[in-house]
Amino acid sequence: MTDLFRDHLAGIAAEAPQVDLADRAVHRANRQRLTALAAAATAVLALTAGGVTLTVLDPGATQVMTSTITDTLPPSGVTPLSHAYYDFCGEQWDPKTNTATFDRTCAQWNVVTRDGAVYRMPEALGVYTEQSSENYMNTGAPVAITPDGRRIAYYSEPARRFVARDLDSGRIWPVSEEITRAALVAGGTRLLFSPDGRHLAVSGALYEVETGRRTDLPSGWFAESVPAGGSPLVVRDADDRIGLLADGQVRVLFKPEHWFMAGPLSEDGRTLTGLTGRVPTSRHLTEDGEVPYDTLVSIDTETGRVTRSVKLRGTDARFSPMRVGAWASPTEITVAVPDHDFSDRRDPADVKTPPLLGQHTYALDVTTGQVRRLASHTYRAWAGDLASAGF
Repeated sequence: MTDLFRDHLAGIAAEAPQVDLADRAVHRANRQRLTALAAAATAVLALTAGGVTLTVLDPGATQVMTSTITDTLPPSGVTPLSHAYYDFCGEQWDPKTNTATFDRTCAQWNVVTRDGAVYRMPEALGVYTEQSSENYMNTGAPVAITPDGRRIAYYSEPARRFVARDLDSGRIWPVSEEITRAALVAGGTRLLFSPDGRHLAVSGALYEVETGRRTDLPSGWFAESVPAGGSPLVVRDADDRIGLLADGQVRVLFKPEHWFMAGPLSEDGRTLTGLTGRVPTSRHLTEDGEVPYDTLVSIDTETGRVTRSVKLRGTDARFSPMRVGAWASPTEITVAVPDHDFSDRRDPADVKTPPLLGQHTYALDVTTGQVRRLASHTYRAWAGDLASAGF
């Protein structure tokens, strides 16, 4: 298995890797980068003594909203979500010392609506509080939110399977076979929604949310991007090849020569967008654990050939997206970029106040390479995780 494929798996936000539950070799390789991701874990919250301050920065407007987490998620009537997060309540958390006794309420996923309401979501499995030397970086059960924020997918312990939930109606659909918590802790999984929320990829299978219809991926292939309608599915294999899965068959498009992060298909399915960095796959990451992605490519899905290649404009050497999301406009894809350099007023000598962590989201124009910042999200914590809508 190549370094590119290992890093691809490890770079999935702070989620557990999309691998077969028995693939321990990949899991061990993932821990190296997940350590860095935990330190840069994405969220939109800055903890305050009385509640939570949500700060969203946009090039055209700045909004500051304050809410207090007092309620669990209502059974229905919830407005679209911005993201879900956990932050250990800003407490120090050490998997080697206080994992077993850690307050599980502080290890729950919380969800934030676009209008600033914050709710606890105890029905969604959050942090795996049981740890070992083999799985200690596999700490967070995954969640996924549709780009419109109207549906969320998560692991339900009572149901012992992944489910999808419509936040307005409150309807819940089981979308996977039974999976034990022990299996998730041992190996993890990844969730990927289609833009319309009608399909969900779970490890090696694709599910139709409302019917439960399952399509198994061929052995050795993993979902990269799920289009509206669920097909063709963009997939990658352990040899780093990129392909399209339709009617049970994978048609290989190409094998990248450089670091490559697959993005969404065009609406007509004729073009696959990808983000690449001019670093050969045989080389390791930078000392900061980053890949210098600097080029957007458009790939013809019939021939596998690059039809357009544009350099990113308006970035610096540290620009290193960790995930590609949905389309922001007809010509722009979205990316999430962790940042260690948020302005922090904390006194460096203050060792009790958690540091300010966060993430930027950007829109990248596939025709010009222009980079446009959409939002900046921060929160105070020693560690945590976030799943943004559309990623």
